Amino acid sequence: MRRAAWNLALLLLLISPSPAPCDTVWPPPPEPARLKFVGAFSGPGELGMGKGGVLRFFRRLLFGEQPRQFVRPYGVAVDGEGRRIYVTDPGLGAVHAFDLEAGKYALLRGARKQRLRTPIGVAVDGSGRLLVADAESALIFAFSSRHRLLFSFGREEGLQRPTGITAVGERLYVTDTAAHRVLAYRLRVGAAEPLFQFGGRGNAPGQFNYPVDLAVSADGRLYVNDSLNFRVQVFDAQGKALRSVGRPGDSSGSFQRSKGVALDSDGNLYVVDALFDTVQIFSPEGRFLLNFGRPGAAEGEFWLPSGLAIDRTDRIYVADSYNRRVQIFQYLKEAGR
Repeated sequence: MRRAAWNLALLLLLISPSPAPCDTVWPPPPEPARLKFVGAFSGPGELGMGKGGVLRFFRRLLFGEQPRQFVRPYGVAVDGEGRRIYVTDPGLGAVHAFDLEAGKYALLRGARKQRLRTPIGVAVDGSGRLLVADAESALIFAFSSRHRLLFSFGREEGLQRPTGITAVGERLYVTDTAAHRVLAYRLRVGAAEPLFQFGGRGNAPGQFNYPVDLAVSADGRLYVNDSLNFRVQVFDAQGKALRSVGRPGDSSGSFQRSKGVALDSDGNLYVVDALFDTVQIFSPEGRFLLNFGRPGAAEGEFWLPSGLAIDRTDRIYVADSYNRRVQIFQYLKEAGR
């Protein structure tokens, strides 16, 4: 029964809302397609999730209607099995949680005495815990897989404005944008142990100018979006600078207001640029390959996009912030697929 519900939800997710007779793909024909538009959603209704039954009826009666649509989606994360999607919404001060297998939706705000204020980054660790970087609170919040707030951390390390966050195994990396640094933690059962940090303001290798997001490759390399140095820096697992990708400018392969970063299963790097309303793709060696998206509100168009995530099946989720939706694309590993 649960498997059937999951399959139904995935089917709904993969249906494109566009009446267009052909797929929206990049690059356009006659070039072989390497990426295609899959669909978009702005809330639980478009994923086939109902009104929540009697319990939600009484909650609405007692506490008023809770928002169920995106206000300003920013960060996106998908769990290891591709069953759950999480979207931070600083416009609501909350995280939208979509459970595709169970067909359930929840809006996470934290606990009564420890509320989310401006959630930005979001990640899921190997045990299924949800980690949320709250820029205004200057804390990282840890939730159980059942959405119970477990603990928060970062105050002892003097976090100033945590934004990007990514988890691999028991290790968690966080960008502290205002402090121009990256911090590494080891995740424990009920706490996070600080391991090391690196960075400092500047434009030399290993220095940052307002880093905003980061991602980890399959071989453990760390990709940090060094936004106002207009580059993505690549580090080893201990924070040693290896190389950088990108440059300032307005041509392909350059950045203006870069935001989210992610990697597909082939090691290609995806970088969202909010000013250009596009996502640029680079090879593992840093060579510009392709970009998709342009200003607008149609499928494959963006209005100040921000975060993105790529799941194990190379499905790409982009937070199209000011169009108040998440758009979904599919990387096609084989040309012409």
